[in-house]
Amino acid sequence: MRELRVYVLPILATTLCYIFYWFKANSRDLYGFDWGPFKWWLYTGLVTNYIGLWAWWRLVEVSDVWRAGVLCMITSLIVDLMLNSIFYSYNPRGVVALVLCAIAAYIVHQ
Repeated sequence: MRELRVYVLPILATTLCYIFYWFKANSRDLYGFDWGPFKWWLYTGLVTNYIGLWAWWRLVEVSDVWRAGVLCMITSLIVDLMLNSIFYSYNPRGVVALVLCAIAAYIVHQ
């Protein structure tokens, strides 16, 4: 149970960063909200860099680099699938990709 608890906060922080990144990439299409790269960096860059680096190093501390990378990529895929399904449309190929990544995560964590 302890091992599961040490993963929760870094994965939540990584999820928050990927949500920021998704909205940053899709804000023009969804809301017509078009900031330049400098404004995005100025308002969100420092926060997402700090949170993302903290989460990455925390994941590396509790596991290793390969497991941390797989967890970050699975988190990214889950966030992308969820937000794309909510704001655009559902795509069954995303579920296939998620299943394949879950198999990879299982293999890496064995």
